[in-house]
Amino acid sequence: MAASSLTCLLYTSAQRRGKALTSLGVSALLVGAAGWAGIELGGRYVNAALNGATGDVRQIAEVMVGRAEASLHQWLDVTLIAGAALVVFGVLVAIVGSVRK
Repeated sequence: MAASSLTCLLYTSAQRRGKALTSLGVSALLVGAAGWAGIELGGRYVNAALNGATGDVRQIAEVMVGRAEASLHQWLDVTLIAGAALVVFGVLVAIVGSVRK
């Protein structure tokens, strides 16, 4: 009797872990999407600020902004990929936890 209750507890915790992993994945997807949207919306303001600069200062600023934007895109891509992987893994863990119940 104790072994079956322990087994039930393990499967229930696996199902909860699956839900938690899925929630973390969805959160990461939201962060990645919000970051991409923020970069795109902020680009207008950056361009407006760069329009006030001329000569070498503008070129240097454009290069720096371009590098920063590329780096942000890279990290947000990694966040989106990790979020998707967590969602898939969390769903699989939840399915295994509920099937074994």
